[in-house]
Amino acid sequence: MTILISKLTSKLLFLWLEIDVLGFAIAGRKILTNAHVVMAMNDHTFVDVKRHGSQIKYKAKVQKISHECDLAILEIDSDEFWKGMNPLELGDIPPLQEVVSVVGNKSYGDISCMFPTIL
Repeated sequence: MTILISKLTSKLLFLWLEIDVLGFAIAGRKILTNAHVVMAMNDHTFVDVKRHGSQIKYKAKVQKISHECDLAILEIDSDEFWKGMNPLELGDIPPLQEVVSVVGNKSYGDISCMFPTIL
């Protein structure tokens, strides 16, 4: 997914910053992403999301944000956006010292990586 952040920085300047970040569709028609992606939220910040391979922008609303764990949950009300989307199923929290796979985007780009790590 591509998450687009637009921000009105003054009455004369409208900054449009397009960031290609990793987000996951989760249950309840929500998207899980990183808090630092939407951290500059205020009344003059707008968030849009594009599906992979699409140029259509859908308005997103930040429902929850936690800077402590760097996670944010976005909502998109459009039925068209969710058509054919399979949400990621989240499992239980693994015990400490368990080897888990971590999915991430090492840099802002199209390359995602998956690597094992220990909690």
